[in-house]
This record gives sequence, structure tokens and C-alpha cells, in this order.
Amino acid sequence: MDEIKNLLNKVGKIKKHNDEILDATGARFNVFGLCGVAHYELMHSRILGEFLNPKGSHGLKNAFLDEFIETLNLLPNNEEVVALDKEKAKLFLEYYTPEGRIDILIEDGENALIIENKLYAQDQSQQLSRYDDFAKKNGYKYSIIYLTLDGCDASAQSCTSNDKKLVEYIKISYKDTIINWLENCLKHAVKYPYVRETIAQYINHLKTLTHQDMNDKNKEEVCKELEENLVAAKAIYENYGAVFTKIAKEKFMTKIQEYCEKNNMQCKFDSAAEEYICFSVFGGVLPQDLKIYYWYDKTSKYYYGLYTTNRALYDKIFNYVQLEKAKPIDGAKDKDAKSNENETFIKRGTSGGNYPIWFNLESLTIDDWNELKAESKRFASQCIEQIQFLIKIAQKALKNE
Repeated sequence: MDEIKNLLNKVGKIKKHNDEILDATGARFNVFGLCGVAHYELMHSRILGEFLNPKGSHGLKNAFLDEFIETLNLLPNNEEVVALDKEKAKLFLEYYTPEGRIDILIEDGENALIIENKLYAQDQSQQLSRYDDFAKKNGYKYSIIYLTLDGCDASAQSCTSNDKKLVEYIKISYKDTIINWLENCLKHAVKYPYVRETIAQYINHLKTLTHQDMNDKNKEEVCKELEENLVAAKAIYENYGAVFTKIAKEKFMTKIQEYCEKNNMQCKFDSAAEEYICFSVFGGVLPQDLKIYYWYDKTSKYYYGLYTTNRALYDKIFNYVQLEKAKPIDGAKDKDAKSNENETFIKRGTSGGNYPIWFNLESLTIDDWNELKAESKRFASQCIEQIQFLIKIAQKALKNE
């Protein structure tokens, strides 16, 4: 036990030193983080699109696009990326096609680079397959890029066509591919200080988003300490996940349980890890076949929504949600702010699988866990408010039947 405590103490000192460097250099200040860019795919698509666009406001023409294609060509186990005519290349964001909107499309009339940006949203049915059809119908030579935080595979439902053929695509990550590309772009922006600093800030933002905000020197020191204390490091590693389960049960689920008891409902804890707490709420005013789930998977990340395997129940809620999404926002002055907020928020919901409506949720961070450990009610209160919102959706949907 002493060996474990000593190791934690040494690593803690290295982490503290790294934090002091971040504070002393102002590295924590980040416009992208302050503006709430973190979890909005469209915002990231706009940023990436501006860098990739040869006609972008950066003024460096095709330098960044060339670096991007070179970065892709250097990836292991990938075929060569389609060659674009940079003089003719045009970039489009949220490009509409009958097969669906493409996040980023770069084409020169004969060749096309199709980029699907999946930060947290769930794959749609045959999404990559439909983009594949679009490219073929238009006679393009093309490459499909599937971009996620950590470079995970597209789901089978996304890349399988009607004839059961798998669509070929190149998977890349913000964690490695995009950060490496942007670091290579910095050399082109040496004489463009505003562009250079913007790229540097975005790199730092992505490193924070992908939990890589410790500098290389301090990383080496941590690795050295772990190497010299392998037995203690193994014990810490093996019990790391159990810490989140303990905190979740003792500091979070008790508050959810208290809410459920007051409302004649039940809750069930499922699992916890650094990024999430998975649990369900059911009973009370909710029909027997309807539950509220907080869940996590590699494709959609952390999310919450109404869940049912009852198809009739699913259709009633789904149809209600679609009608609400189609309505214009009522900004009447006599309406309370909360009503307007709810009208806007429901439009962000997604449907799929057994979820007639679900919403993405920011993954938990160590700061969140430290708050929970200190008896903070913030996350529990946030979840309870979300649960109440979903209950209202269910009640309104079923009242309309």
C-alpha cells in the first residue's frame, strides 16, 4: 500500500507542475472552449472547413489542404486518397444531396473528398453507403473520410448498402490525425500570426477535448515513475474504474433515488466510468414499456433519452416529436423563457434504434467527478431537470393519442 501511495504522490507532483506551467503560460485560455465549441459537430466542421478551403480567409490558398491529403496518405493500411485539382477545388459545408447532407465536401468536378464528422451523434442508417451512392451517381473518383474523436469504426448500419456490400472509407481521429495535421500546418502560418495563433488555440482545444493536455516532458516523467513502480501501477490501473462506480453509487445515485421516491418512480444503476454514469428511470407516470436511459457507447458517446421496445409506443412519441420539430419557434413576448427554451431544445433531439427521442450529453470529466466527490448536486440536478423534460414529452405525446 505504501508503494501505491508513494507512486500516486510522485505522479500528483508531476501533474501539479504541469498545471503550474499551463497557468504561467496562459495555456488554459482558449477562445474555442469559452465559446462552447467543444461538443457541436457543425462548429468543428466550420472550423475544419475554413482551414481546408483553398479560398478560405486564412490566405494560404491550398497549403492546408495539401497537408491534409499528405497526412491521410501517410496513414497505415489506407489506399491513396483521391487527388484533387486544387485550382478547381470547391468546398461545401452541410452539402445537400438526395442521399443526405454531407458535413464537408471538397470537389473539383471530377474528384471528391467526402468528410463525415462524427463527434458524438449516432450513425444514421446507411449514411456512408448513401454518400457512396451519391459519389458514384455523379461520376466522381472519391474518398470517404470518417472522422471521430478517437478514430473508431463506423457502425455496420452506416456502411452497409442494400446489397450487403461494405463501403470503403478512411477512418481518422481528432486525437491523432487532425492534431498532427494542424501541427504540420503551423509551419505554413509562421508569417501569418493571427492564423498561426488560431491554429495553436484549436490544437490546444482538441488536446483538452481528447485528454492530452500534459506536455511531453511531464508525460515522460510520469511514464518513468510508472516503469519504476510497475506492481503499484498495475494495482492502480486495475482499481481505477471501481472508483467511479463507488462515487456514482454513493454521491450521485442517492440523489436520483431520492427524486424517484418522491415521484413514485424507480431507478437502476448500470455502470460508471470516467466519461459517464449509466442508469435508468422508470415507473410512476411513465407507461410500463417506457424508460428514461442515460447511456454510453463508442459511436454516440454519452446520451440520454426515452427508450422503448414497444413499437406502437415508439411511433406515438416519435410522431409527436417530429410534429414539434416542424413547428416554428413561438417567440411571443408573453411566453416564459423556459417554454421557448424547451421548444428550441426539442429540435436538437435525434431518433433511432429504440429511442423515439434522445439527446447528446457532454462526457464527464475528472472535474465533474471531483465535484460529485465533494457532494455537489449540480450534475444530479441537471439530470433531474432532463428527466422532467422527457417525462413532459412522453405525457404530451401520449395525451395526443
